[in-house]
Amino acid sequence: MRTATMATALVLLMTLVAGCGQESDAGSSSTDVSTSTAGDIKSTDAAGLWDIITAEDYLSWDRPAGAADTISSKGPHGDEVDLYINDVVAATGAGASAWPEGSVVVKEARAGGSLVVIAAMWKRDGAWLWAEYEPDGRVIIEGEAAPACAGCHASGQDSVIAFDLP
Repeated sequence: MRTATMATALVLLMTLVAGCGQESDAGSSSTDVSTSTAGDIKSTDAAGLWDIITAEDYLSWDRPAGAADTISSKGPHGDEVDLYINDVVAATGAGASAWPEGSVVVKEARAGGSLVVIAAMWKRDGAWLWAEYEPDGRVIIEGEAAPACAGCHASGQDSVIAFDLP
């Protein structure tokens, strides 16, 4: 009996040790936007994008050239905005004709000094996912063809109007 118990314990221990260091996608909601392939991220919606940008602490991201501080805005996002770009946007080289896959731009919009909306755009599979959030992360609008977003942004270089391609 003692031998059977020890054998069972040994098998259990070996199973646990064999599983150590292996990552599982089960239950994982985080996707690294800079290294994922479009096939991995295409099904991610605005709520998933929120999880990603907050997990990656977008407030620690680089700021685009000319927008290192809060800038005045006359657009629909409030009277002042703060812009943040992920490492994909920051690493885009001179002469690029479009932003690369995995590019993410986050805009915090303020009215009268109060945060009113957080907008994000994420390039994947050649298209932008547009999303706007309440300050607490609740989705206001989302979609690849969100008319409220795509209409205005059509005038920008590869749909980015706040700053230019390098």
